[in-house]
Amino acid sequence: MSQTRTLLGELFAAVDAQDLGRVRSCLAPGFQAHAPGAPGPLDADGYCSWMNGFFGAFPDVSHTLEIALAEDGKAAARLTIRGTNRGSLQGMPPTGRPVEIASHNLFRITDGKIAEQWIQADFAGMLRQLGVMPG
Repeated sequence: MSQTRTLLGELFAAVDAQDLGRVRSCLAPGFQAHAPGAPGPLDADGYCSWMNGFFGAFPDVSHTLEIALAEDGKAAARLTIRGTNRGSLQGMPPTGRPVEIASHNLFRITDGKIAEQWIQADFAGMLRQLGVMPG
């Protein structure tokens, strides 16, 4: 478990540092991410592009790894994502409001790297916090 938790910690530290080179170093060849709103699985390039959009909208993004469980090449994590909306988000102007988003991620780990990631985050709650969707 400790190797997997270290890997997940490194992934989210790299995301928070907006260091896509470090992010890529956590990913296995053939990596796929399943993200809400994506038209299909994202490869490493698509994943980094998707994250760049999030960085633009939330330049101070941070992830807190609350819980990580691992067994037999699979892992689950509960995260809290925080940031302040300072840039455009899917065409919406910035609101300047802070958000706190609950996220649950599943991972498939191969040879000490992340081969696949499934992301479930409360993006509806994020839109409510930004004031662009009714409560």
